[in-house]
Amino acid sequence: MDYVPKNLDAELQHAFKIANEANFSEEELELQHRKKDWVYIQKSSIDLAKRQGLEQGLEQVVINSYRAGVRVELITQITGLDEERIKEIIRRNQSDEKYRG
Repeated sequence: MDYVPKNLDAELQHAFKIANEANFSEEELELQHRKKDWVYIQKSSIDLAKRQGLEQGLEQVVINSYRAGVRVELITQITGLDEERIKEIIRRNQSDEKYRG
């Protein structure tokens, strides 16, 4: 099938996809599956990088706020992290600074 309308619901799009793949040779089908795997891996890598970046940014907000004299209770309200997590970030940062300093 050369043309698949864009405004179909998800079930019909899936049916067209299956019909298209039924016409693939074994090599074409294998290549298609490898492409799907590659896209999935790339998307997962990007999602992981985003989560890690957000986590690092949030930790930096905690550290900078604490250094500026902001109370832990207020940092909790600002970041949405619980008090124990904030204290853990502060402790880890202070021990890291000891080893660097």
